[in-house]
Amino acid sequence: PSIRRVAISRSRAARRASPEYVQGALVDEPNFIDMNRVEWMLTTDHVMLDGPQSAPQVKLIFQLKRKSGWSLADARKYWLEVHGPIVKKLPGLRRYVQSHVIDAAYMYAEPKWEGVAQLWVDDIEAMQKLLDSKEFKEGAWPDVLSRRSIE
Repeated sequence: PSIRRVAISRSRAARRASPEYVQGALVDEPNFIDMNRVEWMLTTDHVMLDGPQSAPQVKLIFQLKRKSGWSLADARKYWLEVHGPIVKKLPGLRRYVQSHVIDAAYMYAEPKWEGVAQLWVDDIEAMQKLLDSKEFKEGAWPDVLSRRSIE
């Protein structure tokens, strides 16, 4: 492993060993989290549309996995350069971030997810308008479902 990867692993291990985590969050998590169903992702954010993040906004989160046969590099390039601009055209979208799983995660195994897409809208009504829009139904969603880099 590279020096950077080792540094990331050591930093992560140090945070997990800190008294604040061990005596605080770690002890409390089983009170409200089904730990058998937790999935972790370390990601790099790509801000596609920079906008406000404030209450009472609604955030849609889509977990993404590249389709079989696509290289990671090709899937990422498509997600950033083709699919991203399609999503940016959605009506009512206030902020859009693609979070790609870091390369170091692939050293151990194929991650379940390649990343997440996070889309912010003003409220539930704006979310429904986005999902009902022509841009979503005929652009962004078919691009995901029918033919491209993510499933």
